[in-house]
Amino acid sequence: MELGARYRAAGQGLDVGGDFYDAFRADQNWWIFAVGDVCGHGVEAAATTGLVRHTIRSSAYDGVMPSTLLRRLNDMLMRSAAERGELADDGPPVLPRYCTVLLGAVQPTATGVDIVLCAAGHPLPMVRRVAGRVEPVGVPGTLLGITDDVSLVDAVVHLDPGESLVCYTGGLSDRRSGRRTFGEEGVVKAILQGKRMTAHELARHVEAEALGFVDEEPADDMAVLALRAAPR
Repeated sequence: MELGARYRAAGQGLDVGGDFYDAFRADQNWWIFAVGDVCGHGVEAAATTGLVRHTIRSSAYDGVMPSTLLRRLNDMLMRSAAERGELADDGPPVLPRYCTVLLGAVQPTATGVDIVLCAAGHPLPMVRRVAGRVEPVGVPGTLLGITDDVSLVDAVVHLDPGESLVCYTGGLSDRRSGRRTFGEEGVVKAILQGKRMTAHELARHVEAEALGFVDEEPADDMAVLALRAAPR
């Protein structure tokens, strides 16, 4: 299994953004990866990003499914909003700190890689198959931090050796050139061009294609995480 990642904060001189990615080993059999987009920039976004990443890591070690983990994260965000509201009773209303997250539990197998995916308001990832086609995988779900009633579905995806999964944030697909948007079509095209690329090369290529779509600096953060089942 290979992992490759790219991250680019919006604007010049900004090193604190709302997008994030993470990958870590949960136990002897499973790895966890996450790609997310927290609303806003600066200190507020950084605080929420820290809460999100800590909650994901601490819950993952309990061995729960991605949907259960994201429900815990939603509860934590809602509780945090309630606490901030109690502290700001005499001030302006507290704005919700919502986020989108794509979470995957990964297990290498003798025939490739098995992944349990759950998307909470996040763009669905793309899989490049050995046959050459590129397709979205997973089930759309509710973004987190807005309501207690969320819809989150686990979906199982298998990667044969040489197949790749590409995850990205909305800042990448939302890149605009006039009336044109890089969009899902741009992501698919970039992945199709990445035949035989390693995970690192593929993540870099997808980012480069989005950046090259328009000459201006990104107005939003961009993150790409690629996972590839090692070819035989």
